[in-house]
Amino acid sequence: MLSFRCLIVIIAGLSFTSFADERIEHDIQFITDSLALLQVMQGERQPQSIIEGTNSLLFAQLDLSDRVTFLPFKRHDAALKSESPTCTFFRVKTVEREGRYLFSLPVDIFLSPRLYQIASGLSIPNTYLDNQRDIVELADFFNNSQRNATLATMPNASYGQAIDEALAKIVRSSVYQISANDSYSGLIQLFLKRRVEFMLMYPANTGGLETLQSTELRSYGFASVPAIIEGHLMCNETQQTQLFIAQANNALRQLYRSTEFEQVLKRFTPVADQALIDEKLSALKEQTSF
Repeated sequence: MLSFRCLIVIIAGLSFTSFADERIEHDIQFITDSLALLQVMQGERQPQSIIEGTNSLLFAQLDLSDRVTFLPFKRHDAALKSESPTCTFFRVKTVEREGRYLFSLPVDIFLSPRLYQIASGLSIPNTYLDNQRDIVELADFFNNSQRNATLATMPNASYGQAIDEALAKIVRSSVYQISANDSYSGLIQLFLKRRVEFMLMYPANTGGLETLQSTELRSYGFASVPAIIEGHLMCNETQQTQLFIAQANNALRQLYRSTEFEQVLKRFTPVADQALIDEKLSALKEQTSF
């Protein structure tokens, strides 16, 4: 006998070709803490980041753009733990999350997190960097450098397993977690006002830093962290969200092979790093062949 999950994948595959003509009906709540992404979904502005571009392409194909609603990030955890079918955007897989939630195929393909600093501040000593000037151990610097450096991060966000584990080792007094409604812009404003010395952020979300000249900003990568990170739709586990994830995955298989999806990824990736995007996109095509 087929399992329920196998059955919904088959149903979603059979119904995929009707996405453009027939709206998917369900009671799923699609939540975002990004006012910018919400405005893109509502057609009020053009995408200004990979996340806005890829997710708007996907939800337009699924005819669900008008179903996205704003919810402050601090309320996401409760919404996702509720029994009401709920999905959100731009979530990185972790062991803990995979044991609790459903994930789509990758929607976002972007550069790994970096540690940002205003260039007028003291640079991180070479003791904590490798030959490529990437940080070897984040916690060592914040716990042992004797300079009382402060770091701003997103609450309940994941930056990938290795960085998450490093953050957990930093003394709490050195870490400031933003609680503004629009967390990305709030974090950037906190950083620009010099209320913290460092900010941990994905390059894909740093659009608010355009007021700074390149010479005014310093950033560090992380040793032993992959150059590319994948972001996914993440949903709590219900019958509706299982069906939705299967449908979204079928839509993504087509998007991986579209010119529009590739253009979005490259539009917001520096030319020097676009070969990484090509490599990852080729791998996704091979892994998701029909």
